[in-house]
Formats: sequence, C-alpha cells, structure tokens
Amino acid sequence: MYSTYDFGRMLAHPRVSAYTSALARAVRPGDVVVDIGTGTGYFAMVAARLGARKVYAIEGIRQACQIARATVRDNGLEGIVEVVHGLSTALELPERADVAFGDLRGRLPTFGANVASMADARARLLKPDGRLLPLRDHVLAALVESDDLHEHFFGGFRDPVFDLGACCAAVTHEIHDDDKYP
Repeated sequence: MYSTYDFGRMLAHPRVSAYTSALARAVRPGDVVVDIGTGTGYFAMVAARLGARKVYAIEGIRQACQIARATVRDNGLEGIVEVVHGLSTALELPERADVAFGDLRGRLPTFGANVASMADARARLLKPDGRLLPLRDHVLAALVESDDLHEHFFGGFRDPVFDLGACCAAVTHEIHDDDKYP
C-alpha cells in the first residue's frame, strides 16, 4: 500500500511530464475520462483542466481517496472529478469513457493486477473507439544467475511430497526488500 509520501515521490518522477503530455494528446473537450489508481488525483485534475466533461478517479486506498477528494475540492474541480473508492475491476460506472488512463507502474508495469486492470478497463469501461493510456510499455531486464539467491527465494519450496511450483511462480512476482537478501 502506498503512503502519502510515496505518492509525493511518484509525482516528482520524470514520467509525470510524459503522462501529462500523453493526456494532452488524448483528452478532448467534453470527453469522459477514467483514471485508474488515481492516488492523489493529480492526473484526474490534469484531464479536467484539459476539458474533460467528467473524470472518474478510481482508487483502492481509502486514505488516498480522502486526500484526492480534498485536493480536487481545493482546486475547484469537484463538479468534474468524481473520486470513487474501490477497484476498477469491481466497479460499474454510469457511462463508458472516451479515455481510460492508469499510471499503475509501481516498480514494474506487470506487477500485481496492473495489466489485468487495464485489460478490464479496455473491455468494460472504455467506449469501443476509446483511447487507452498507456497503450504499451517497455520493460528492460538484466538476468542474474546466483545459486545463493535462488536458494534464498525458492529453497523452501522444494518438497519431495508436494508440488509447490505455484509458490515459486508467486514469489517471482512479489516485490522483495533488497536489505533482506544474503
């Protein structure tokens, strides 16, 4: 779960200007926009200022919703931006969007349910001719071979009786604190 401090660090990241530019190209006056994982509501407010008629700012963290609502109110955009608490995959909105947006990268764009959330948005929340942002991402990886790290992460899942392959698959998709490695 992200803290308010974490959201502030994300807003200081260089990708904010790239996402803002992408929104400026995608949002047209009168559009309906869905912002998945709105956090503080920053990009929802960008969409509103770009002329969106309605922005559904969806956030799963209750505290972030409270902050986003206050930020939207403080910027005079509560008539356009509606902060919705919940997961986008579990919500029904009153209308489909012209633009669906999500800065769901976290540490990795494929982490957790990020890809599934965007696929669901395309299928259920976006108009057939709607615009999805981002449309794609680039992931660079450096493979490392280390018997010690392999043992650290997967050694406990070797069992002569039970197949624990699902556990191994799950551990590869978790975020691990570097300070805990041997």
